[in-house]
Formats: sequence, structure tokens, C-alpha cells
Amino acid sequence: VLVATETHQRLFSHARHGDNNYNNKMECEWVIMASHGNHVKFNFDTFEIEDESDCGYDNVEVFDGKLDTDPGLGRFCGSKIPAEIVSSGQSLLVRFKSDDTINWKGFSATYEQVSLQSQGSGVIKPLPMT
Repeated sequence: VLVATETHQRLFSHARHGDNNYNNKMECEWVIMASHGNHVKFNFDTFEIEDESDCGYDNVEVFDGKLDTDPGLGRFCGSKIPAEIVSSGQSLLVRFKSDDTINWKGFSATYEQVSLQSQGSGVIKPLPMT
């Protein structure tokens, strides 16, 4: 579990991000928690995940809660940086998976705790998983 604070913190797809591509058959999950009454703001800074029309090979999925049964906020791959994500509650689950071939650079992201009153914008609505 990663604890979000009011200061930006960084998350990387893999330990040698920036030096090496990610490995085959990775499966990583991060639960990011804000304090009671606050929300998690999550932004990808760099994003290069093996591209495929349904993101069926390698992907990053984000869920609005602690579990993968919570509403999905997106399934991402390719090199287009996804939009900012803000949880509706105090937690987000980020899951990164890679298959057994073709590895790209991975991703880097920042996360922080926010109150929606100070945010000035709404929460991303859960979308159907594609």
C-alpha cells in the first residue's frame, strides 16, 4: 500500500525505468490510499506500453477503489499519456501486466492526496473496460 500525501510522490512501472525496458510476464499492483475524506490524484508523466487495439498484450488498468472488482477507470497501452485520474473515494488500484514478448519503456507517474473542494474539478466517471 502506498500512502498519498499532499506532496507529489512518484511511481514507476519497474525498478530500472529509464534505463531498461520492462520485463516479460510482469504483474504488479499498487494500492494508493489517501486519508479519510480525501481523494487520490494520479497522473502519468511518461507512458510507453506495448500497443494493441484492445490493450490485450501489455496494459495498465486503474480501478476506483482497492480491488479489481471496483469500477474500472481505464485500461491503457500505447504511447499516448492517459488523462489525469481522481478517485471518487480514498483509494485507487493501479495494475500493470506484460505478456511474454515485446517490452517497451514502461511508465512513470505521480500521485498525491487532494480534497475535491481544492481540486476545482470533478471525478473521472467509471468507464466500461475496453
